[in-house]
Amino acid sequence: MIKRMLVAMLVLTAALRADAVADMTDIWWNPNENGWGVNVVQSNTTQFLTFFLYGPNGQPTWYVAVSYTH
Repeated sequence: MIKRMLVAMLVLTAALRADAVADMTDIWWNPNENGWGVNVVQSNTTQFLTFFLYGPNGQPTWYVAVSYTH
């Protein structure tokens, strides 16, 4: 499950880099898959992502990424 979520984060980051004109600021999650989601905040050509994942014991793990488009 973690691998699939990390791949989703990488794909989302690549999509953001491909189209910096569209503002992707939002919270992304799948209601059918509890325990994870992605926050995206975009400012001009910079996107900041936080990826959160909750384990079976309820403990959170956070990942962050920054994407710049020139």
